[in-house]
Parts: sequence; C-alpha cells; structure tokens
Amino acid sequence: MFLVLWHYLCGYVIIKITGFSVERFINLASVKGVHLWDIQPSTTGITLKVAVGDFKELKDCARRTRCKISILEKKGIPFKVAAYKKRRLYTVGIFAFVVTLYIMSSFIWNVTISGNERISTEEIVAFCHEEGLYVGQLRFKTDNKSLTQKLVSNFGDISWVAITTKGTDVTISIVETLPKVAIEDQDKEINIVSDAQCIIESIFVSLGTAKVSQGDVVNIGDILIASEVSLMDGELEVGKKYVHAKGEIKGKSFIIKENIVLLKFMDKQYSGEEKTDKILIIGKYVINVISPNFEGSWELAGTEEKIFKIKGAILPFKIVTERFLRYNEVEKEITQEEAKAIANDAIYEQKQELEFNNMEILYVNTEFYVEEDTMKSKTVFTVIRHIGIEEQIDRQKEGEQLTNE
Repeated sequence: MFLVLWHYLCGYVIIKITGFSVERFINLASVKGVHLWDIQPSTTGITLKVAVGDFKELKDCARRTRCKISILEKKGIPFKVAAYKKRRLYTVGIFAFVVTLYIMSSFIWNVTISGNERISTEEIVAFCHEEGLYVGQLRFKTDNKSLTQKLVSNFGDISWVAITTKGTDVTISIVETLPKVAIEDQDKEINIVSDAQCIIESIFVSLGTAKVSQGDVVNIGDILIASEVSLMDGELEVGKKYVHAKGEIKGKSFIIKENIVLLKFMDKQYSGEEKTDKILIIGKYVINVISPNFEGSWELAGTEEKIFKIKGAILPFKIVTERFLRYNEVEKEITQEEAKAIANDAIYEQKQELEFNNMEILYVNTEFYVEEDTMKSKTVFTVIRHIGIEEQIDRQKEGEQLTNE
C-alpha cells in the first residue's frame, strides 16, 4: 500500500513494449537497476509500469534491443500539477471554492428546537440569541454546556436540555416538566350558562340547582344550572348556600351551512410545456442568477431540494429545483347535476366536521336553487350537542348594582 502511494506521489507511466527482443529489453532494464512492475503480456508485446525518473533509462534499452516504447497513460501528482498549471483560472476557482466552503462551514446555519410544547420556539430562539447561539454565529464561539445550564435555570418548565452540534446544524432537544394539575376551587360560586340558542334535550345536575327542564328554549347567557342551593329542613327552607355548579346539559339546535358552486368559470388547461428553475440557497440568502423566461401563465408543480454532506455533516447550502407547468385559462361550463354533486361533497365534509366536534346529527335538510350562473345550497343540520359554560359570580358587582338601583 505504501509503495503504491509512493509511486503516485512521484509519478509513473504505463508503457507498451513491442519488438522481437522484449525479454532481452527487460533483462537490460534490470541490469541498469530500473524497477518495473505490473508486467502484463499482450498479443503484440508487453505492458508495464515504470517511475518517471527511470523512464529515460529505458530509451537506451530500446535502442540496443530494437524495441519500440509507447506511452499509454501518465499517472501521479506531477502530471496533475502540470495539467493545472495550464488552467490557472480553474485552479484558482477550485482553491477559492475550498476556502469559501471551509469558512462557511465554520458558521452555524441552522438551529432546530424539538421537544417543546408549552414553551414557544420563538421564546427559546430569542433567549439563545441573547446567549450567543444563533444562525450566523461562529461555531467555536458557542458554549453549549453553559447555555444548557442557563436554559434549565431560566425556564421553569424545562427539566432537561441537550445541545448537539453536527456540522453547521445545532439541535436543541428539550424535555419539559410534567404540567401542573389545576386544582379546582370548589368554594367558587359558579353558574352554568348557555353558550348556544337551542332547545333543552336533557339535563343532569350533579351540583347546584337546575333552572331549565327538557323542552325549554334557551338563549345565549341564560342560566342552566345555578350555584344557589336551598338548605331544607323537611319541606321548610332554612337557608341558602352557593356552590360550584356542575352538570351535563344537551340541547337541540339548528346549524345552517351554505355552499356556492359556479356553473361557468375559468379553468386551467395544461399545454404540456414544462420549465425548471434552479435556485442556490446559502443560509438565509437566495441566489437565482439565471431564471427561465416565464411568458404566459405558469403553475408551480413541484419542488426538489438537494443538500450536500461531508461525512454526515450538512453543508450550509442547498440547490432547490422548482418545476413549472404552462397552462391556458379556458371557460368551462358544468351542468346543474354536476354542480349538485360538488355541493353534496361539500355538505358531506361539513357533516363530518360537526360529528368530529361531538355533535349528534338528527336530520339534514338541503335546498338547492339557481341564481344566474351559480348553484346555491342551503343545508340545515338538526343536531344535539353539549352546551353550557362556567360563569363565576361576582358578589361585589351584584351588590353595587343593587345599591345603584
């Protein structure tokens, strides 16, 4: 292995020897102390390798044996250097690229934060920026150990932090503390009031006093379960107390959804012509020197990103290829039946959305009508839903109102 490397550093040539005294040629070269290797016989002679410094000695051997020497290939560093000397601009460009790449790889180009739920990413990024970790900062200027301790001490909701640097990327992994369980104050005076206009379908009271019953019509803000509870001694009321009202109330309500479908509209007709645009992104900088000529109407059809790595480290630049398709706008007209089918699809999605929000759908009634070039639909969903929100009683405010009255 060392000998192969040495030959490459010093340079060598692959030559072909032809003639009637090839064996004598090799013997003469050995006598002169010329090192030959990888000797391979061929139909017209032999091929072999010889160091650049020994090649001149072979000319005398060829003359004495009347053999012919043909150079097949030149290998090694000396020939590479000689080739690049003739292409100075190319050599300078490669050198400048390597230097630029080294300088750019010394900076942080991407900061990723993971594991945070209660703490916003923007808040963590702002804190890290103040402590010297941000996009564009030199990697050797960041103190990950110190920043880890500061994050844990500054944010009470963080229990563990790990900061890892890989190439130009920094990843901050966070483990938050267990969320504090809210302790409900049972001594608060709270009413359950309606948050929708509906008909009471059912009411179950676990604490408090029901103010409505099945079949009652309620508006937004009406009290459903009052915090006031009468203290009874038999059938005689001896006092009152105020509690945190609790219960489950269901109401029947009507939800109206409208949809509009155009019978005549402008649609896209693709011509089959396609163009691509390559963009160089270095950090936050976007370089798009040569952009295609987009005459007419074009639509972005897809985007591909090509990133570059060295031994697993992501380099701070990438090439984005955007694919565009050309189209023409043409007037399109659909029938009323087709428009109804489109509207029915929208109604089905609306129905799924209501069911996703825990609403029981009893009836769906839809009316279709045409106005000019549009098909309109009006759908009434009859649903049963949970109603009621908590409203705290402000005794001081009530006292002030009574005084003013």
